Amino acid sequence: MGQGAVVLGGYAAGNGGNTLVVNHPTVGRIPNGAIVERRAPSVNLGALVHLQLQRPDFTTASRVVDVLNKRFGPVAHADNSALIAVRLPAEYEKNATEFIAQLERLTIETDREARIVVNERTGTIIIGQDVKIAPVAIMQGNLSIQIETVTNVSQPGQLSGGSTQVTQQPTVSTKQDAARSILLKQGSTVEELVRALTAIGASPRDIIAILQNLKQAGALDAELAVI
Repeated sequence: MGQGAVVLGGYAAGNGGNTLVVNHPTVGRIPNGAIVERRAPSVNLGALVHLQLQRPDFTTASRVVDVLNKRFGPVAHADNSALIAVRLPAEYEKNATEFIAQLERLTIETDREARIVVNERTGTIIIGQDVKIAPVAIMQGNLSIQIETVTNVSQPGQLSGGSTQVTQQPTVSTKQDAARSILLKQGSTVEELVRALTAIGASPRDIIAILQNLKQAGALDAELAVI
């Protein structure tokens, strides 16, 4: 089950026809709102302990095995990317709890996958470190069309016997900004891309759309998560 305070990505203010709406005021998140009603059963520690990685990764599993074997001798091996088998050393056979406590004190550098998280509702972009982009050229331009209706009032002259006439004159105007281009070289990162897009006046939503298009074009070497 889940409950708690709802964090909204927008708001609505005003009354009647005079209102202001930003983003989506009816969509929200409940941070840490999940409640575990029944916990997993505890198991007794035996001569063989299995460590389950929360995020399966072969590099991280290999690093865990290396750190354990350097600290306790050849006691660990990785069964796969998510499961590591650890044999209790002889000096900890009667005190498995202390051995687990020693495991918790070890420092492991995990292998982090390249990931970009975007929130289209709020225009938020979170970028991992050193996310690479293949060589690509980006062009962005805006075309806006505005249609206005001008109301004219025609007054007849005095003693002419005419009546007042109201006419409407529609006008159409267009505005197109010059295309803005960015050229990225080999080894460029998403951080450099966002910095360049911000310099030419791109909004967060424009950047999100460009990142999605880069992912579709195969030029973005990272996982793109849209929430």
